[in-house]
Amino acid sequence: MSWYGIKYNQIIRRTARTLYRKNEGHRVLDEDWDHMILLDACRYDMFHEADKAGKVTLGGKLESRISRGSTTEEWLRENFDPERKYDDIVYISSNPHIEKYFGKAFHGIHSVWIDGWDDEVHTVLPETMVKRALRAYRENPDKRLIIHFIQPHFPFIPLGSVGDLGLEKFREAVIEGEDEFDNPTIWRLLEEGKVSRKDVEWGYRKNLEAVLPQAEELARALKGRIVITSDHGNAMGERFHPIIPMRIYGHHWSIRIDGLVKVPWYVYESKGRDQDSIEKDVLDDKISSLIKDKLI
Repeated sequence: MSWYGIKYNQIIRRTARTLYRKNEGHRVLDEDWDHMILLDACRYDMFHEADKAGKVTLGGKLESRISRGSTTEEWLRENFDPERKYDDIVYISSNPHIEKYFGKAFHGIHSVWIDGWDDEVHTVLPETMVKRALRAYRENPDKRLIIHFIQPHFPFIPLGSVGDLGLEKFREAVIEGEDEFDNPTIWRLLEEGKVSRKDVEWGYRKNLEAVLPQAEELARALKGRIVITSDHGNAMGERFHPIIPMRIYGHHWSIRIDGLVKVPWYVYESKGRDQDSIEKDVLDDKISSLIKDKLI
């Protein structure tokens, strides 16, 4: 990341902590759930619109919650203690933050962002997450799962190659153990006038539409009370603070505005699939991997 980018983020973070000192967000461990499906950076209003448009078909109940974080890292740190062991939870993630900060906190971590990465679209596809989550479910029948999809978070797959390599650069930095990295995200490209707001909003919604059917398929497969929610939202030009006219895009630490901290909390009671069906999904996944690697 450039010197300007680092200083800009530092100023935003310090200012936000001064202006937004009170965190009234909910703690996910205080809620009742058997398995949690996280849609990264999903605004409540966006999910609500999709639900009203019939793009959510589970028949569950949509509520909202105020997240304790406006970034993934902040959400993790506000809900979990990295020094504590959450032995009842297995975390399946397409986001490198979990490995970077909470590598030993859970019973198990499936880092799909490492071995399930798609080099063509520079992200982890929702279909890959479903397969890996079903495998984890089969292997850990007595554990709770947190399945962390990266969508609708950037990169916005329908936009194709527009120079948004922010997630890929972060992935590379985590793998190489670096703390600073170039961060050419879609939000920076928007601020620099290299992409239009109309295209960004379209891509954002299309990313959500891409992940919803996969999240629903997974919710139906799991057993118990399934919650579909998000770690945080995403600012799309809202004011940084009522008394400060500066506009915010993307997600920054500690900013307590609705676009960033109001998230969906969709509750679905699932009967789940039997273990034979899950076993078949896992077997099919393994066969597909062998074919891809030209081992059979």
